[in-house]
Amino acid sequence: RKSKRDIDIDRDRERRQRADILRDRTDRETDRQRTRDKRREEREGVRQRDNNRHRQQRQTDRETEEDRDRETDKIDRQRERQREREIERDRKRYRDSEERRI
Repeated sequence: RKSKRDIDIDRDRERRQRADILRDRTDRETDRQRTRDKRREEREGVRQRDNNRHRQQRQTDRETEEDRDRETDKIDRQRERQREREIERDRKRYRDSEERRI
């Protein structure tokens, strides 16, 4: 038969072992959660970086498109002015020829 002191020592040892097991389990769970959080942050960081890159690319594409439109408009205006000058020149010729005929 064990003495009361031995029983108390055994009970304390078991309590400490259970506490150690619980602490280890909690530590492992905390580590897992940290790892999950870190992975999520990395994924979100990558996603954010990709979104930024795509946003920048869309902005560049839009600016290129606007530049192209401006250039096209400029060329169109130049052609329009050229046509107007040619029409005006033709009218003048016609008037001059009419005046000569008279």
